[in-house]
Amino acid sequence: MKKIFNWTNVRLIMMLCLVIFLFSFTIKRNEKRKLSKIDVVFIGKNNPFIKAETVDKLLIENMNNRLAIQKDKLDLNKLERILDSNAMIDESDVFVSIDGVLKVVVKQKTPVARVVDESESFYIDYKGSKMPLSDNFTARVPLVSGNVTSENKEKLAQLFRLIYEDEFLKKTSLEYKLCLILA
Repeated sequence: MKKIFNWTNVRLIMMLCLVIFLFSFTIKRNEKRKLSKIDVVFIGKNNPFIKAETVDKLLIENMNNRLAIQKDKLDLNKLERILDSNAMIDESDVFVSIDGVLKVVVKQKTPVARVVDESESFYIDYKGSKMPLSDNFTARVPLVSGNVTSENKEKLAQLFRLIYEDEFLKKTSLEYKLCLILA
């Protein structure tokens, strides 16, 4: 008859108990940890149409007492939806690092043309949607004058995407100040 009580089995059971204890201890400890700071990072080669302070302000408005909130009580999907609803932001990614830093990675929209109308002025972004002018930066893009309708907006977006992607056309349009006048 074999011995059930051998030291190998005892050591394995003790190590398993130790791992379970440490895992539960770290989970409890991590749940009580609060955010230490907010870090906003912009990706892409665009100049800042929106400042990090503006992104931080959007987050402050939607979080009560932002640095006193616990990490597990934070709704990251809601914060991403709020940031993505901003007219200057193409997409964002919000996550919390191990050390309690709320990291916000922001990709801004890329303007390809500026429309000057009788009543308003705005950019057309790379995807063809409307993008408001920024107080922080003015993009050097071709100018469109006239009435942009929903019918011709997609065709204009295609044309200006083509110009934006081609280095020669891009430099030429900016150097000679390409201006398209719509009737």
